[in-house]
Amino acid sequence: MKYTFEHCRADYVNNWHEMAVRPRYAAAVAASARKILQGRDRYMAVARETGVPWFVIGIIHKMECNCDFGKHLHNGDSLRKRTWRVPAGRPKSGKPPFAWEESAIDAIRYDKLDHIKKWSVEVAAFAFEKYNGFGSRRRGVPSAYLWSFSTVYTRGKFVRDHVWDANAISEQTGAMVLMKELFQLQPSLALPVGEPTAVRIDEDSREGYGEEPPLRQSRTVWGGVLAGFGAAVTWVWDKIGLTVDTVGNVAGDVIESADGIASSAGRVAELVGLNLPYIGAAALIAGLYLVIYARTDARRNGKVG
Repeated sequence: MKYTFEHCRADYVNNWHEMAVRPRYAAAVAASARKILQGRDRYMAVARETGVPWFVIGIIHKMECNCDFGKHLHNGDSLRKRTWRVPAGRPKSGKPPFAWEESAIDAIRYDKLDHIKKWSVEVAAFAFEKYNGFGSRRRGVPSAYLWSFSTVYTRGKFVRDHVWDANAISEQTGAMVLMKELFQLQPSLALPVGEPTAVRIDEDSREGYGEEPPLRQSRTVWGGVLAGFGAAVTWVWDKIGLTVDTVGNVAGDVIESADGIASSAGRVAELVGLNLPYIGAAALIAGLYLVIYARTDARRNGKVG
């Protein structure tokens, strides 16, 4: 299942506007945000190379490494050797031990965060969730990686790679909670954010993420049906096309007393014989066009990979 930004946008915007830090975690959230601010100069060095906002890099560093500059930004493994957890074997070039900045730039480029040209709160949320993975979303649970310590999140998390525990409660500040705290500490950092919407994505509809919308599906299906029909007609006519003419001739011979009927039957057969291959070819071309158009339109809108 493929998750796209458009599928998730409403969740991010609504959660951002609705969330509040749970009082018992307020001190921990503030301390984590201050820890990120302490590393600003090093995050800025990576930001200049990648174009990613320095505080986004800092938040990822806090989430993955607890702001330890001796660890890979990819996943918190030691810089003394290449990463061994997912993603393993990074960076591929160079020799360990790695400089933190060198590895951080590789991590940003590996996840293509440097391809993002226009940052907003919801874009950052999608980048964070994609960086960590969509496993929580598949289970209908707001990601602890984004929302832990806030009113948006209650429980459920991966306790280690690929191991989900529905009752586990994250004890780490979520990335979006950190971002909001940073914006409060330094308002000049604030990114734009969309307006909340009454449209919410319920848990049942989450299973539809990454699939083509019904209209686009129907174009694909009916295009395939039409193309198949056209191909079938063309093939059948190629095999038995002479049969209609033959039937017309036989009808003329057998019903000698009904010249008018025989003549009409022969004429109909002739017309069908002349046009049926063209009808089949037209159906085939129209069907293929619908299929290609539907898939191209889907790809253009990020609905298929």
